Amino acid sequence: MSDFTKIFGTRVFNDTVMRKRLPSDVYKSLRKTIDEGEQLDPSIAGVVASTMKHWAIELGATHFTHWFLPMTGITAEKHDSFINSTPEGTAITEFSAKELIKGEPDASSFPSGGLRATFEARGYTAWDPTSSAFVKDDTLYIPCVFFAYDGHVLDKKTPLLRSMEAISKQALRILRLFGDKETTRVTATLGAEQEYFLIPKAMYYKRRDLVLTGRTLFGAKPPKGQELDDHYFGNIKEKVQRYMRELDEELWALGICAKTEHNEVAPAQHELAPIFASANVAADQNQLIMELMKKVAYRHDMACLLHEKPFAGINGSGIIYLVAMNDRKYDIYAFGQMKDEIMIKSIRNDLASDLQPYLTDGEYYTAFMGYADKVEEEIYNVYENGPNAEPSYAVPIGIGCGLVIALITVLIM
Repeated sequence: MSDFTKIFGTRVFNDTVMRKRLPSDVYKSLRKTIDEGEQLDPSIAGVVASTMKHWAIELGATHFTHWFLPMTGITAEKHDSFINSTPEGTAITEFSAKELIKGEPDASSFPSGGLRATFEARGYTAWDPTSSAFVKDDTLYIPCVFFAYDGHVLDKKTPLLRSMEAISKQALRILRLFGDKETTRVTATLGAEQEYFLIPKAMYYKRRDLVLTGRTLFGAKPPKGQELDDHYFGNIKEKVQRYMRELDEELWALGICAKTEHNEVAPAQHELAPIFASANVAADQNQLIMELMKKVAYRHDMACLLHEKPFAGINGSGIIYLVAMNDRKYDIYAFGQMKDEIMIKSIRNDLASDLQPYLTDGEYYTAFMGYADKVEEEIYNVYENGPNAEPSYAVPIGIGCGLVIALITVLIM
């Protein structure tokens, strides 16, 4: 592939597509919902739905689905076609604002945690505009939340979105304490490093326990395990490389920035790490990553195992979560840089004064004031050099621990 960057995001209804295709006022209104958490304006939904339909059909889509994550641990979807009949016996394509915003899948057999009886079948999906729609397998996928007719939450996305709102609210309180009066929203970001095993498909189907449970339940240890750790970051076999390249292309087209791939410590174990995104988007992307890992492996006569411990005696797989908080407006780490012209000495003195009542151990306060000049130096260091500034390590670790404990105490109280 000569210019692989051209395929990135080609199957995603992302900001570039919205800006190009949506009317200016509709685009701005939708961006406020995505960026600032404002309530979706129902009057723009019809325009967005029509634009989304035409875009998806151009990519070969014939159906749409509300894509959600019930408490089964896997994604769920119900496909409806764009086609509708006319009295003249011909067919037209339709996709209304109502169909975009809300769906009504049968919810009777989804787990509810005891919230309701099985026969209470009514469940609803609602569009999540903060996670981009995409086209996959000739279908327009619309990320959604899922809830019962009485408002009870039946999915895993809604608690995540609520948690992100709670983190933003409390993070803004701390930013105000540090003198930041401009930031209006803090976004939790997530980088999910996905580990997995690849084994020959023929061998996979010979082990009924692997097929049914995703792991081996008995058997002898392999003649070679991970004793020498020589597989870790070792040379990637050509067959696996071909698999990784095809997987990359599939993920890039869906706007997932697959960045790093390498051999893991156990034989036949590997890892894929995408670039971080907002926690909500990253969670959706991780579901797609795991789904495509299995599909692409099948095309290469391999089976992809995602169970956390498929084999005894060697390293298990899992997901490594790298979590941070980000100020989306300025595209910097919210706690990594002081913005604008802030009085550094004022920050130091106000911080010490504000935190004093919450420092249960007087040693922290004494250390903080005793090293006031050093603390000021560190603030200057971050202010001048940005969030990636190398610390001078002039301030004892105890001071940092004390500040963290104090800030947590402030939040709790």
